[in-house]
Amino acid sequence: MNQLLTLGEVLTNDAIPFDHHLCLPEGVDWNGDTRCAIVESDELSGPEEHPLAVAHKLICTIGTNEVQDIIFNAKAQLPEASADKLLEAFCFYFDNDAFIEFENQE
Repeated sequence: MNQLLTLGEVLTNDAIPFDHHLCLPEGVDWNGDTRCAIVESDELSGPEEHPLAVAHKLICTIGTNEVQDIIFNAKAQLPEASADKLLEAFCFYFDNDAFIEFENQE
């Protein structure tokens, strides 16, 4: 799956591959409309060298296995987690290298 999506689409997609990488733009605040790519990391020596990432000026940020863990954790706390809550959980994880605890965020 080498595909250009929005971050919102990635976070609400139950079928993202487990063994790929998420590439996002550097130096911007991410939101649900942020363009990103899911790329196969085994095609080249590194996901940041994937033609789709290079063409759209994206950098490898996190493995899709970690994205799935973030979504799982958020939905374990908030079974009906909105796209905004999933984005909040993603950004918290990326900034803190830890899962968000929603009861402490409300």
